[in-house]
Amino acid sequence: MSHKTNKFHKILSSPLIYSTFQKLMKGDKIRKKILKLNVKKINPKILDIGCGLGDSLEYIENPIYFGYDISKTYIEYAKKNIKKKVFFFVEILVKKKLKDYLNLIIFF
Repeated sequence: MSHKTNKFHKILSSPLIYSTFQKLMKGDKIRKKILKLNVKKINPKILDIGCGLGDSLEYIENPIYFGYDISKTYIEYAKKNIKKKVFFFVEILVKKKLKDYLNLIIFF
């Protein structure tokens, strides 16, 4: 998917810089708090739109997780670095009703 970016977005396209920026802006702590308060199920089925580097996974216990992001760089980074079993393609959900398949859709 093609999208327009400005200089700020180009800088953040590096996974290392993006991750550092998230920590500096406390995005990781906010994400953790929201997920800990709202994800009570074990093995939740989650679609994470804008999954970035997939770091939300560290706060969710045994998810069935589908991550989607427009950044191919972020997806490739997540595929290489996430140790949990996750899926980064959501095309299979198009034929199913999302409400029948997922417990939670997150969008940070």
